[in-house]
Amino acid sequence: ESVDFSGDALSHTGERMLSKPLVLGGLVTFSTYIPGIDECAFEGESNVYAVYYKTGTANKKYVFNEQKNDANPSDVVGRVRKLGPGMPSAVSAQVTSSGSIKGFVQSQNGSILSIETSSPFSLRSGIKGWMSDQVQ
Repeated sequence: ESVDFSGDALSHTGERMLSKPLVLGGLVTFSTYIPGIDECAFEGESNVYAVYYKTGTANKKYVFNEQKNDANPSDVVGRVRKLGPGMPSAVSAQVTSSGSIKGFVQSQNGSILSIETSSPFSLRSGIKGWMSDQVQ
């Protein structure tokens, strides 16, 4: 891919994953870092991926809510979003009341970027026991 779903140019030269992926709701979500030309400098770009857990490809339906809610979404379902400059943290997430996954990634400058995705599987939070009628 040379651009993400919003049209931002992507670079993959030297791209590496430096943190553990998050597996939730049928998606594997992870951040990557592409170092700059000077290995000693803190330059570089970062991306976040949300791929289907069985294939590593984009899901059948839109995953990034930004793309889904766009007035004229592309026919191509995005699996990557450019985060911007700097090295990102690992992706952490929570399940919202609507059932979507809200992920958070901290960038090198300290700002926290929020990414909302739609899960291929329905997610519910709550307490569940091995005998479902005992724990409600």
